[in-house]
Amino acid sequence: MAFYIKQQFGQTIAPGATLRFWYSWQGIPPSGGFGPNHGPVLFTADPVSHQNGEVKLITFDVAKCRNAPPNTEVFYEYSVRSESAIVARFDLEVVWGRNAPPAPQSSPW
Repeated sequence: MAFYIKQQFGQTIAPGATLRFWYSWQGIPPSGGFGPNHGPVLFTADPVSHQNGEVKLITFDVAKCRNAPPNTEVFYEYSVRSESAIVARFDLEVVWGRNAPPAPQSSPW
């Protein structure tokens, strides 16, 4: 089962700029599939509709990280770069899958 979050914080990014973000589930109760390890996780910058020009945002350099003991929190970092000619407005999207047992293996023939 996949989970989806759209964070509408009114983010903006200047033309040619790069922003770095981090994301963590620290402090969220472990019920309902929440916990520190979520892989795989997808991050995207979702352009807001009806802007004054074309918006091209690139999400890259995603890293899964862990703090040193005693706080061994798992967190994710990623970057968003704008190749737009305007100051672009965007939301952040996060999609992750719940850890599940591996699917049964079968021969392709």
